[in-house]
Amino acid sequence: MRRRISYANVAATLALVFSMSGGALAATHYLINSTGQINPKVLKKLKGKTGKIGASGATGATGAIGATGGTGTPGAAGKEGAPGKEGAKGEQGSPGVSGYEVVEGNVAKGSGSGFNLAISIAKCAAGKSILGGGFKVLTGEDTKIFVADNAPNNSSEWEARLTSGSVSSYTQAAYVICGKVTT
Repeated sequence: MRRRISYANVAATLALVFSMSGGALAATHYLINSTGQINPKVLKKLKGKTGKIGASGATGATGAIGATGGTGTPGAAGKEGAPGKEGAKGEQGSPGVSGYEVVEGNVAKGSGSGFNLAISIAKCAAGKSILGGGFKVLTGEDTKIFVADNAPNNSSEWEARLTSGSVSSYTQAAYVICGKVTT
């Protein structure tokens, strides 16, 4: 082989370089990157038949439980049902109070001469018991009236004892609340 540069060597080398660079230029310019660049007739011919369905794969792991859903809207009210059977007769109720009344006692006068007592007694009728009681000042403007006693004497009498620490006179009356209590 000779080691000289000849016209033929230069021409062959240039032809080789141009052919390689032109192919690369054509490849970048005419590169197909989507099926839209291919004629549909060609694509139809290239498409093969669908293959057989393969065996199913193994079942995957169960996923995590999802969040609880919100409360739904309430449904419409149902129709009213038929009346039920009459129930059995109830037991006798507890004893109660009857013949309720308020009885006012005698009017007692306090003389206002110092610590004297004005005593009034209110009585329930026979067969009735005390349910409560008290007193009321009927006349007098004394603000220094003191209660000495305001309570039942027995099962049918209420007694109110008042006194005054001034010279003003006053009147008062006891009252008792009575009723027949059945046990």
